[in-house]
Amino acid sequence: MHTQLSPADRLLWLNSPLPAFTAWISSEEFKKTAFRDRRKSTLSANSVYVYQVMFQRFLNFLAKRGCSLQHASAEDIYAFLTERQDGAGLVLESEIQYRYLRLLERVFTHLQCFPRPTDNLLFGPLKEQYKLRGRNLQTVALTDAEKTSFLACLPVDTSQVRSNRSLAGWKKRRDRALQCTLLGAGLTVQEVVHLNMQDIDPLLQTDGTLRITVHNDGTSAHDAPVTTSHTTFMHADLCPELLCWLNERRTLFPTCSLVFPGKDGKVMDKTSVYRQIRKTFDAAGIAIARRGGRTLRNTYAVSELSSGTATAELVEKMGLFEERSLEIYANAANGVN
Repeated sequence: MHTQLSPADRLLWLNSPLPAFTAWISSEEFKKTAFRDRRKSTLSANSVYVYQVMFQRFLNFLAKRGCSLQHASAEDIYAFLTERQDGAGLVLESEIQYRYLRLLERVFTHLQCFPRPTDNLLFGPLKEQYKLRGRNLQTVALTDAEKTSFLACLPVDTSQVRSNRSLAGWKKRRDRALQCTLLGAGLTVQEVVHLNMQDIDPLLQTDGTLRITVHNDGTSAHDAPVTTSHTTFMHADLCPELLCWLNERRTLFPTCSLVFPGKDGKVMDKTSVYRQIRKTFDAAGIAIARRGGRTLRNTYAVSELSSGTATAELVEKMGLFEERSLEIYANAANGVN
């Protein structure tokens, strides 16, 4: 986690933002907000100068609008990024827009402004309006409204199953819990179909989340792991769906260790998983380019980032090999669904 700002530091940012910014980007605290390797040395003198010029330009723009850094909104940042030269072309090219957005996100993270004004540009409902284009535009994440629609169209309503204890339709209840696990824990399809009962803690955490441990040892000749072994925590609102299924599967498959077994207790075919996910997208009327498990994983990552999860913590939760991989999930919110 980032160090709490002292009253003196907060006052310096309020009264003299450029000197405060310069001191910060030359410090260890600046590296803690990085999406890339935080083990690198502090910035060179030339890099410090470039960042100073960038930040000064933003401060000058805010001053013309009669706005302070602490009161900058998503609308202010958008106006800055899309400013035009005398009614002609953009002042900032798209790649520079992206660099500014990442820099300002780090500034507001350091200032502990949550939600950050950049979140409405990177993650929020305004992304459709703003259409800010960074890299990896093919990476897609669901908006809050789309997520709600997706969950509403998951296979079957488990309330009837709980009341009459019928075992009919167990595959649909399995698929329901599986899709909730992809969305709520950020797992890949490969990880979820190989998940074992001992990988899931039997008890909820105090915050209602559920600890899940993923073991990617690379022993499969057909499915080389795309993540490392890691521990994640399933979002509290979706844990009941998984726990309900776990109770049922103990009766259905008492000798099988897989959380989501396929026919005869074998590992599920990933093609079948993707097909069921697409059915949920279709039922929800969500018309996006990518309608698979990766979009659900992206949505988990975007949710974590927008809630202020620390970089190192999310790297562990996602099982990423390096921190720079987080950029594709930040960019997911820049893409147009």
